[in-house]
Amino acid sequence: MLDLSFISFINSSEAVFQCLDVLIKLNHSLLEPHLETICSMIWKAGHTNGVAHNSLMSSLVSTYVKLRQVYLFVVLLEKTNERHLIT
Repeated sequence: MLDLSFISFINSSEAVFQCLDVLIKLNHSLLEPHLETICSMIWKAGHTNGVAHNSLMSSLVSTYVKLRQVYLFVVLLEKTNERHLIT
């Protein structure tokens, strides 16, 4: 299993979003244990117009649609949203 525990300490830059986008396209199970942290990073990045940010969001949605696990992704997004509304 890929250790991405450092990911929560990384700044949400375009390069980070590009790397995560490549990883999700290679194998979704590499990032699955870290999806809550990744969604949190995306949430914190806000409404950036970065190409990598948008590409990562698109890849995440596309991946979970193909896996027919949209409900898991939606639940994860709801958890992330609630966590950020509380803090």
